[in-house]
Amino acid sequence: MIVRWEREFFAAQHAGKCVLFLCGWIKSRIRVVKNVLVIMKEQIWNHFQRRVYSPVLLMVVLLAMFLSLAEAVIVGGNVPVWFPFGHSHNDYEQTKPLLDALENGFNSVEADIHQIQGQLLVAHDADKVVLSRTLTSLYLEPLAQRIAQNGGFVQSPDKTFWLMIDIKSDATSTFIQLRDELSKYEFMLTDFARRVDGHPVWKPVSVVISGNRDFALTSAGQKLLAALDARVGDIYQDGVIKPSWAGSPAIAWVSDNWASHFSWNGDAPIDSVQSTKLQAIVEAAHSQGLMLRFWNIPDKSLAWTTLRFHGVDLINTDRLAAFRKYFSKNCLPRIS
Repeated sequence: MIVRWEREFFAAQHAGKCVLFLCGWIKSRIRVVKNVLVIMKEQIWNHFQRRVYSPVLLMVVLLAMFLSLAEAVIVGGNVPVWFPFGHSHNDYEQTKPLLDALENGFNSVEADIHQIQGQLLVAHDADKVVLSRTLTSLYLEPLAQRIAQNGGFVQSPDKTFWLMIDIKSDATSTFIQLRDELSKYEFMLTDFARRVDGHPVWKPVSVVISGNRDFALTSAGQKLLAALDARVGDIYQDGVIKPSWAGSPAIAWVSDNWASHFSWNGDAPIDSVQSTKLQAIVEAAHSQGLMLRFWNIPDKSLAWTTLRFHGVDLINTDRLAAFRKYFSKNCLPRIS
């Protein structure tokens, strides 16, 4: 049985395809007119040389200028595609860490770190580390360079870029070194202890720590250049919204394993029971001012659209190019 959100989704998808068709038709007509104007350019220039002016000629010139602007800006110019809900899972395993995510329009990346030989090395497993692949060389320094090139932002001047750091080694000693490393880039990092009307003063990059976390140490100090993620069990259980760490500036996200809460695998539309549960978890996170992300989701388009439609803030994927291609053609609304 198709639940309400699925009917709305398919209706929205159909409407979206109609809009895309209309934009394509308009774009084709614009190109036809532009081609005619190009053919006429010599005649138009000759008119100007002979100083033959007329209202019709002026209208043709103005129309040509308008159509060029319309094609470039409104219906299909080379405008960068950006997905503020895209999260590059285990981003360091991409061919070009960070850069692939940026090129595909993602606004959140994930890096696993190990404290080895006095360095913070990026890899999933400790036996896979390479001494040259440090957190600074792969992420912090390239982000700083990107911000300088863009004039103060990573992907958008209106939205912070998320760097999720998953600590795989000892929580306390690794965080102490991480804190020292982040302090070198304080100019670009959100200080979660600094708030206005209860909200952080966002900087170009915001760091959130997952994995092995020392809550007491992370939340101590006058400056918090990194927040933590909570788990679904911290905010919601058995249909009840629980008191959480949401009142602490040290908590920014809720992250959890999809398979720990849902059996749906994305091969068919989600059933109404799991849909209702997902919506309740989303509302529990949002009611406490927290963003929501699941890892280990089915990495396929139906799962992406389902989570997005229910209001999950960050959609986990390893398939960056496929994600971009899909959402470039399927712009979805959100329930919350």
